[in-house]
Amino acid sequence: MHADFDSAIRHWKSWFGRRAEVVDRILPDVERWEWSTGSRWSVLPFHFERYPGRGRVLREPPSPKAQCTESGYGSDGRLLVERTYDHREQAHETYLLHGEPGTEIVAFSPRPHIPLEGARVIVNGGRVDRHVSFRLNGYTPKYAEVGRSPERLVEWLGPNGRQFLVEDYHYEGEALREVAAYAEMPGVGPARFSDRFAYESDGSLAGIDRAWPDGTMQAVYRPRRKGRTLEALLDAAVAELVPAVLDTIGTGAPRERLYCVELSYREVERYFPPLITLGLERSRAGPLRDPTSVFRPLLLGGRTLDLPDPDALASCRQFDQEVRSSQRWELGGTMLRRAAAELSRRDWHGIAEVTDDFVVFATDPEFDDLEEALASSARPGDIANWKAKGWL
Repeated sequence: MHADFDSAIRHWKSWFGRRAEVVDRILPDVERWEWSTGSRWSVLPFHFERYPGRGRVLREPPSPKAQCTESGYGSDGRLLVERTYDHREQAHETYLLHGEPGTEIVAFSPRPHIPLEGARVIVNGGRVDRHVSFRLNGYTPKYAEVGRSPERLVEWLGPNGRQFLVEDYHYEGEALREVAAYAEMPGVGPARFSDRFAYESDGSLAGIDRAWPDGTMQAVYRPRRKGRTLEALLDAAVAELVPAVLDTIGTGAPRERLYCVELSYREVERYFPPLITLGLERSRAGPLRDPTSVFRPLLLGGRTLDLPDPDALASCRQFDQEVRSSQRWELGGTMLRRAAAELSRRDWHGIAEVTDDFVVFATDPEFDDLEEALASSARPGDIANWKAKGWL
């Protein structure tokens, strides 16, 4: 266990029952309020380059407030409080207590105001030296039933219900060169990685790469070339993704006929790289318990493939970064649907054996309308044919 874990837990527990105290301390110092589509300020250097998704300012208070953020700033321009509203328009509150030797951050749930995060950011000589955070993984009203006691809440949530992060910031002169991180979170951890920073000759940021202990490198951030529009990046990403998918399927596909390929993504969370699922003709040829599962190939035992080296697809990575930075989520799905339509029109001879009604489609299986996803790639008449067979 990391040496900071016990102290991080104690720090988080110390905020229970103290929301009123924090409100009384912070709100009188707020001099300006701002609405946005998400968080716009961080005490951590290069936070939005490492974790793209900075919110856009809204000129008017939104109606409804769901999924929007109300931020309060002090006279010095520093963020003091954020209220982020969930789908029920309930506020999740984050307070920043600036002082020495740094900033304490505490986040509260909607009523009964359970502390969801306790974090410390240590500053030395005006520079961030260390960031330690313990937070709960999400929030549901069930937390309120068990959350009066922090010990009981931690026990009830277990390791999959919490996130623990320690970051040490290393500098070369005035330039940040590396953030060495230790993380424990669902699906990741305990894990160590380091984000490494490169700069142009004029001092501007040239890129951030994440290094893992096994030597794997991951591109985290690249600045967009001057004059290159988001639309041009979308075109470049499609042109790069299509041959990569063809190569991946040509190398990894089983030697049997395919009737579909699904490129799946998760809205907001993940667009690139998509998960590639192959629909095998034999899976739909026999009696089906649920005919409408035909275009859910994973449910029928379809084979999944991953792009072998997604970081090598520089335009796709850049486009994904820009989608997150600008929160233009709809463009992520647009790029994948365009790639799927182009793949559907390709000659698959020599790559894989396919059926006469073969289709490649892109979808978020949880939220997208399946017929709409198929219609953006299918040939005229295929949708009607599939409906006649009971597949849609």
